[in-house]
Amino acid sequence: MPPPPAQLIGYLSRVDRPHHDAVLALVKRAILLPKLIRPLAATILAYLLLAYVAGLGTKALPVAAVVGAVMLLVTFLDNNVMRWAERNSSRIAMVLAVLALFFGLAATLLTKKEPLVVLAAGAGGFCVTWIVVTIGLVFLTLLIHLASLLLRAFASPIAAPVLAIFAHIHNRLLRTKYKGWVTSQGTPIIEFGSEGVKNFAPGNEAIFVSSPRFRCGGAAMAAGIPLFTAYELGNDAIIDQRVRAAYDALRATSSESHDDIANHPLMDFNPANGLPMIAGLGSVDVMGNAFGTDSHQSYHDVDMGHDSFNNH
Repeated sequence: MPPPPAQLIGYLSRVDRPHHDAVLALVKRAILLPKLIRPLAATILAYLLLAYVAGLGTKALPVAAVVGAVMLLVTFLDNNVMRWAERNSSRIAMVLAVLALFFGLAATLLTKKEPLVVLAAGAGGFCVTWIVVTIGLVFLTLLIHLASLLLRAFASPIAAPVLAIFAHIHNRLLRTKYKGWVTSQGTPIIEFGSEGVKNFAPGNEAIFVSSPRFRCGGAAMAAGIPLFTAYELGNDAIIDQRVRAAYDALRATSSESHDDIANHPLMDFNPANGLPMIAGLGSVDVMGNAFGTDSHQSYHDVDMGHDSFNNH
C-alpha cells in the first residue's frame, strides 16, 4: 500500500528522475480523480434509478444532485476533516473541556453556590466534556467512514470502470513516456489504480535527494549531489553527514572555477542546517548564519512520516 497522499507527494518531490514535474502532476491528478468521479457517478446513477426505475422523470434531477453533493461532502470529511480530528482529538477534547470548566465555574458562581459546589461543577464539567468529546469523535469518525463506504459502493457500477480506464491510461503513460521511473530491476516506482496511486515501491534504491531543490532530472549523482534510500530519508544523521561531505568535496574540487561552484545546486542551502542561502556561497542563510555555520536548531522542511511509510 502507498503512504497517505500528503506523505506520498512529500516523497515524490524528492525523487531524482527525468520528467519529475510531469509525473508529479500525473500523480496529483490520479489522486484527485476518484474524489470527483465517484460523486459524479453517484449523481448519474441516482438520476437513472429515480427517473426511469421509480418513474420520477425530471423531478429526479434535484434529488440526484443532492446525492452527489452529499457524497462529495462525505468524501471530503472522510479524507480530510476526520483525519485531522483523529490526529488532534486530544487537543480538541482539551479545549472543549477547559471551556466546560470555565462555564461550570461561571454558572455556579453566578448562582452564588458554596465553594465546594463551584469546584465540583467545574471539575465535573471538565471530565464529562472530555469523555463525551473523545468518545463522540470516535463514533463520528466511524459513522462518516461507514457512510463513505456505502456511497462508494453505490457509485461503483459507474465509477469503478471509469477509474480503471484512467488507471490503465496513467500506467501506460508512465511506461511509454516517462520510462525513467523504474527501479534498477525494471519494476515501476509508481503504479496507478482505481484509488489513485495503487503502489509506491522505490525499494531499497537511492533515488531521493535531501531537498526538492537538489533534483537534477536524474543527474544528481553525476552533479555530486548525494542520493538516499527511502529509509535513509528518515535518518537526519546520515543526511547531514553525506550532504556535508558533498559540500566539502565540491569546495575542494580544483577542476571547477569559483563561479561554477557558486552556481552549484548544493550552494543554495547552508550545509550546517539546511536553510536556504540568500545569495549562494559567501552569503548568509535566511536566519543570518554564515555559510557552513549554524546558531539555530537544524530542521527539515518536509515531514515525511518515515515510520508510517516503512511499515507498509
